[in-house]
Amino acid sequence: MCRSIHLVAMVGLCAVLAASVWSQSAVADPESYVITQIPPLAGFTYVSAGALSSKGLIGGESTTGSAFVSTPFLWTPAGPNEATGSETDLPAGGLASYNPYTITSKGVIGGEDFATAKTMFILKNGTTRKLGSTYKDYGFYAMNDNNVAVLNFAGIPAAYNVNTNKYTNLPLLSGFVYAAATSINDSGEVVGYAYNDYTYASDAVGVYWPSIASAPEEISPVQSEATALNVDGEAVLQHLISLDSGWGDFTYWSEATGIVDSNVFSPWGVRINDRDIVLGLDGNTDTPFVWTPGGGEIYLDDAVPFTVEQITAFNAAGQFIAENNIYPVSSWYLLTPNVSIESVTLPKGTTVVGPKFIQVTVTIAHPVFANTVVTLRSNDAAITAPPQITIPMAETTHTFTAHVLAVTTSTDVQLTATADGPYGPTMADVTVTVNP
Repeated sequence: MCRSIHLVAMVGLCAVLAASVWSQSAVADPESYVITQIPPLAGFTYVSAGALSSKGLIGGESTTGSAFVSTPFLWTPAGPNEATGSETDLPAGGLASYNPYTITSKGVIGGEDFATAKTMFILKNGTTRKLGSTYKDYGFYAMNDNNVAVLNFAGIPAAYNVNTNKYTNLPLLSGFVYAAATSINDSGEVVGYAYNDYTYASDAVGVYWPSIASAPEEISPVQSEATALNVDGEAVLQHLISLDSGWGDFTYWSEATGIVDSNVFSPWGVRINDRDIVLGLDGNTDTPFVWTPGGGEIYLDDAVPFTVEQITAFNAAGQFIAENNIYPVSSWYLLTPNVSIESVTLPKGTTVVGPKFIQVTVTIAHPVFANTVVTLRSNDAAITAPPQITIPMAETTHTFTAHVLAVTTSTDVQLTATADGPYGPTMADVTVTVNP
């Protein structure tokens, strides 16, 4: 069954974030996101959405009353990473509940059935494949776009290849009896943690596996867990203050930088995407924030007009899924960066004589909390421009250099800038006259 969903809300006008500000007091532009509510399937009361792919597909479940009996669904955007889409229920296959944790760009879903001994599963092409019980904690954390998942069986981490149906146990860190794998990227790098305290994992240390067959490396001190990894092998870790106090600040790690302290108290749900941007919830205020190792944090107070209970997924396009829990019903939303190209301008005028280099500025309408990739095109060889530019997160302009050739007759050249917006491509252009 498939039905079209068009529940999209634009956030109203309010204070605007200064593009160069990086501080805890920074205020987000409320039009920075298009907010799409993810509804339950027809005939169901409740919904949850735990998985988001790189292309904006969502894996979720709908329930009627019992949290342990559910039907899975796939939400497919109208185009890659767009804010509107359609929801399709998926045939259940032998499990009572479907809790999706991860989804590939082709719609392969992985998760757990809480009702049946925490059975892990793969849902592919409408068929459910049972992978065994986790016995402890959460067992199915992540799957990459090559259909390789990381699973955890009673303290033993394993990689599972969906295509070949093959399991490979990950090597343990020397001096530790147990480990858990929490994230895997498309290159096959894995992060997680190693521990000896099976009950609480209070002695956990962050671990990095260069590949599923490689010996792991310790990347953080005691009482920390690596929880998310991006395509470049950069990870985030969360740190345990104590068993009584719970989790504290998160840190960032890469092989190039080592550990970088964030100084942000975010005890759960910290994510990192493939553009090296971290997303999390402030543990003191429950306010969503974005953070980069070179810039610090920006709080999204005004850009997200509801109380966020949890963030379950975050992709390279800057989209994320957030839950607003107002008892007894939780509402789930997809937040899509509101990229809209406003103009292409030449600060020194649109009439030029070559040969020379000129400055061209691309402006987007609102600061967004993802790096905006803009494709450039010139319709005449009289002006050449770079194939693409990137407008950094939270900024609204980028100026690039174009090369103007000498011409023998007056020539009008159109420069066009295009980016992926929440409803499809967004573009603007300018006509430049090149005179002899």
